[in-house]
Parts: sequence; C-alpha cells; structure tokens
Amino acid sequence: QLATKHQLQKALPGIQNNIGLIYYNKGNYTQALANFYEALKVAEANNNQFVVGSIINNIATIHFYQGKMNDAENDYRHVLKIASDMRDTIGIIMAYNNIGEVNIEQDSAAKALQNLTVAYNFANTIHNPEMLAASTKTLGYVYLQLDSLPLAVKSFTTAAQLSRGQGNLVTTCKALTGLAKTY
Repeated sequence: QLATKHQLQKALPGIQNNIGLIYYNKGNYTQALANFYEALKVAEANNNQFVVGSIINNIATIHFYQGKMNDAENDYRHVLKIASDMRDTIGIIMAYNNIGEVNIEQDSAAKALQNLTVAYNFANTIHNPEMLAASTKTLGYVYLQLDSLPLAVKSFTTAAQLSRGQGNLVTTCKALTGLAKTY
C-alpha cells in the first residue's frame, strides 16, 4: 500500500498537468491554470525538475494567450533556467524560441532576434530539423517585423521545407502563412 501511495505521488503531477491540458484545449484557462498550479506544487515537492519545467511552460503559454506578456516572459525564463541547469538542449531551444515569440508580441524585434538566434544556433549545433524549423519560422516573423522582406522570405521558405520534411503540418502552415503575409 505504501508503494502504491508513493507511485501515485510521483504520477500525480502528470495527471494534474494532463487535466490542465484538457481545460487549456477547451479554452478554459482558469481551470487549466488551477490544475497546472496544483501539479506544480506536487512536482516541486517531488523535486522532478523536468516536470516542473514542463508545467511552468504550460503556465507561460496560457499567460501568452491571455496577453500577459511580462508574466509569460518571466515564466519562459524560469523554464530556460531549469533546462539550462539540466543541460536539456531541446528545452533550452524551446525556451529561447518562446521568449523570442513573446518579444515579437512586445514589438521588441531586437530582443526577439537575439533570443531566436540563440535558439537557431543551438538547434543547428545539434542538427535537429524540428527545432530548426520552429526557430527559422519565428525568425521569419522577426524579419517581417523589421521589414527585412528577403530574409523573411528565406526564413519562411526554409522553415516550410524543414517542417514539411518532418511531417509537422502546424509549423508548415505557420511558415506558409508568414510567407503569404510577406507578399
């Protein structure tokens, strides 16, 4: 019975996080956040930093969609710290990419370019096409904001090719949408 209780304590953050994701996907951000914060408490008590980072990333994403860009950026920077401490390269890339997206929403193209360049360089170093596509697509939006249309076209085209090759239709569509906006 003790083993079962211990296993439940370890599984609880994942369960609460998944319930939060269900509410998130339904657009019920209040309930999603409530579940994410409950999951976060238990994950922190279990000292499971990977799960903590994942949950904080989910919280940041809700803050992003609520237009709370300062909160989103702070949360994503917390995720970056956790990923860096764990030497989780994919987590680092995703955090820099997410921070860059926040910077775009804040009309801070210079900061976005800086963060997205770091994400791109990490993705390029580990030869990860999925992360390269995500970073390149978001860089396209920065170049569009900077009115650097040839660089935007190049970024969106590259991102569409990379993501299509990975079967990632979401990033492909976002890259092609960016390309259409450029023209």
